[in-house]
Amino acid sequence: MNGGGASWARAGGAPPGLRDAVVPPLHLWRGLLRAAGQELLPQRYRAFVLLARVRLWALLWAVGVPLWIPFDLLLIGGPLGRRLALGRLAVAALLAAGAWLCRCAPRVHAVRKALAVLFGAPLLYFMVVVPAAVHASGLPAAGAALREGYRLMPLLIAASIGLLPVTLLEGLAVAGGCLLAAALGHYASGLPATGAEFGRLWVLLVAGLIGTLAGVSQTALLLQHFRDAATDPLTGLLNRRAGVNLLALQWEQAQRGRRALSVAMIDLDRFKRVNDTYGHEAGDRVLTAFAVRLRAALRAGDALLRWGGEEFVAILPGAGAEEAARRLEQVLREGAVTGPDGAALTFSAGVAERSREDAPGPEALVALADRRMYAAKAAGRAMVVGSDPGHPQAATR
Repeated sequence: MNGGGASWARAGGAPPGLRDAVVPPLHLWRGLLRAAGQELLPQRYRAFVLLARVRLWALLWAVGVPLWIPFDLLLIGGPLGRRLALGRLAVAALLAAGAWLCRCAPRVHAVRKALAVLFGAPLLYFMVVVPAAVHASGLPAAGAALREGYRLMPLLIAASIGLLPVTLLEGLAVAGGCLLAAALGHYASGLPATGAEFGRLWVLLVAGLIGTLAGVSQTALLLQHFRDAATDPLTGLLNRRAGVNLLALQWEQAQRGRRALSVAMIDLDRFKRVNDTYGHEAGDRVLTAFAVRLRAALRAGDALLRWGGEEFVAILPGAGAEEAARRLEQVLREGAVTGPDGAALTFSAGVAERSREDAPGPEALVALADRRMYAAKAAGRAMVVGSDPGHPQAATR
């Protein structure tokens, strides 16, 4: 590892992690475009981070917005000043309610609602305030300056997009909302469409695009860092900690949709002999090849995790125990992986399915699959056990 780090340093380049953060790899681009393009686990992670930041900003704005009420009353005063003060209280209440609602499960629709409240409340206030403020007369110089400051609200909101890890479509939606609010506010004011106003809209558009790009770059960094933390460096599969979280999410979805969810615990047979005879580097190559073989046998929506050592866990949402066992049996028949000496290596596996077993949670389901995997080992290895001993379909070779 030290040699690799020195090589890129001597070459004047950048380490892969930093390079991917600046120019995201192709597999991340769909996730940067829209949240639906992200895999379930990083999607939930980004939603969690974004909701936490929205909650913080909504609380700060809910406290900060009313602090300007004395300026409205003193510098503008009259019915307009009181209307502005009441509007600020309404916006603060909406933001406080939005911060409370952000204490929810981190899902895509929750992110959309949070963004709508955080940016929609002040934009709605702007569209109500500007037409009345523009035609106010007899204001002192400080009041007139404060009134002009209100016209900058969409610009400030558009620039603040960059504070959040948004996708491209989310950022463009907020920027488009700012542009629309500015245009509608100007139209409702009854002012002519001058070159200065078009220039203001152009600056707003640029600010929105810059804010969007800044937010998307945050998302790219977040997804890349998550991938680095969640991935087993040898096989490229999800590691155990990430796998536990993914299984919990899949369990939740399966329960909500009353769908099947199978888990398989898979362990290479006599793998210790490979390490003892040919060394750990040869063992690493076997594990990598085995991971590739297993991954190819699973469906696109399935997940394969490196649980530890030579143990792997497969998560198969929507698949019954029979289908999961059948896929693993096919790998056994066709050959799982070849050892350094050219001989075929086998594996033992245990399968458990959510709706068929009496498992109270995902941890119990994994424990059951693990127990059946050890039953396969005890019965002679190279087999898949899909039910407890004594069942007529307990094991297949």
